[in-house]
Amino acid sequence: MVKIFEPVVGYPPFDKFMPKKDELIREWVSMFGDLPEEWRERLPLGRATDMFESEQVTLHDWLHETHFEDDKKQCFSKAEIDTLGTLLQLMMQYRPSDRPKASDLLNYTWFQRKPFTT
Repeated sequence: MVKIFEPVVGYPPFDKFMPKKDELIREWVSMFGDLPEEWRERLPLGRATDMFESEQVTLHDWLHETHFEDDKKQCFSKAEIDTLGTLLQLMMQYRPSDRPKASDLLNYTWFQRKPFTT
């Protein structure tokens, strides 16, 4: 996932220096959806509810914001960034068993693009 994300956005995902566990979990939930129930049960009592109440930016919004910010050269269209967001969400499923196989990902729209043809 990082090998796809970083060249498009310009920095690795979750790049905060020494993030706190709660902040990192909030960021994951914001971008990739709620944690599996059995994971939520492992959070300290009283923290499970308030941890998921704050709204943050979605993965698609964040990709758009970072790729199209300021005077940065834009190599991809908005539709391509949306396709990338969906691909990254598929790859970042919490449970490995829920993630697509690598062979299935190669058939995904993002990899079928022909970026060097006009």
